[in-house]
Amino acid sequence: DASTATVAFRAIGPTHMTSGFIPNSGKVNAFAIDPSNAKILYVASGRGTGLETYSSAGVFRSRNGGASWQAIDDGLTDESGVIDSVVNALWIDPKHPSNLLAATEYDGIFRSTDEGSSWHNVYRTTQAAEFTTFQNTLYATTAAGILSSRDGGAHWTVSYRASATAYPTAIDAVNGGGGALVAGTTGGTIVTYAGGSWQTAGKLPFNPHTGTDGSSPAVHQIAVDPSNPSTIYASSNDGRWDQNLNASTDGGRTWKRVIPSFQSYNYYELGLGTQAIAFSRVHPHLLYIGLDGPGALFGLTADGSTRPVVEVAASLSIIDVRNVWTFPNGSDDRCWVAS
Repeated sequence: DASTATVAFRAIGPTHMTSGFIPNSGKVNAFAIDPSNAKILYVASGRGTGLETYSSAGVFRSRNGGASWQAIDDGLTDESGVIDSVVNALWIDPKHPSNLLAATEYDGIFRSTDEGSSWHNVYRTTQAAEFTTFQNTLYATTAAGILSSRDGGAHWTVSYRASATAYPTAIDAVNGGGGALVAGTTGGTIVTYAGGSWQTAGKLPFNPHTGTDGSSPAVHQIAVDPSNPSTIYASSNDGRWDQNLNASTDGGRTWKRVIPSFQSYNYYELGLGTQAIAFSRVHPHLLYIGLDGPGALFGLTADGSTRPVVEVAASLSIIDVRNVWTFPNGSDDRCWVAS
């Protein structure tokens, strides 16, 4: 794509993130931007929905577009008063941007009503991993199950209860085009929400004989195509490097493993596997891919093909892409990449 050369990413930090504990942050997993003021940004580091060692840095806020950052951890503590610094996801209320939620690895969900200046726990479970909204309801994946809230995260109820052997990790939703709400579990099961209840849709393929310690069927990230909600992609903690990409074109009922075919080189020569996935909010059926490796942000046409052609969307000067967030920005996407 001739326009690729014109796409540039700018590093905005924060750098040297630390909570005072070891290990310090080596990655950013969580991000939120104020919809009413694009200069107000939030980031946090944790484990995300992966299997790696956690990063411990708490939450940071910038009021100047990333030029400077401030740690905001007041009240973000466990029951003994220790800072709950392993944060997997952030969510900002689009109607009330001063309200912010943090999903933590060990103490559930925290809420702030003053732009993160102070926090209080609103659902104390063990792990909380991700947030999404569907039909005016907020959902969160936790070790207790999928939680739902109708008041911006102030109160929560269990919408889908975790089993004794698996709990939900990744979740995504599309509100247009008929809509879809889809989640994945540590057991590789895909569940969908329709008609007021959750149903088991299907299960990701899993090969326990990969020769890689830690390989599991757990769903790492999941993304629903905004242009066609029956098309779903999911990365899983399985495969050669515990990071496989899978596709479904029937709403999550059946799945195929996707092995991208690059034009001049093998997929794994660029990295350890698919780690971050996010659909474009502007270009129909475009799925962005970030690898656990150096080089670039990639893109493919999400048609369910097992060997799609993958092209470079933009060059990056970073390694280990943890997450990608996309927002509509005129004729193209505004992309934020966490490393």
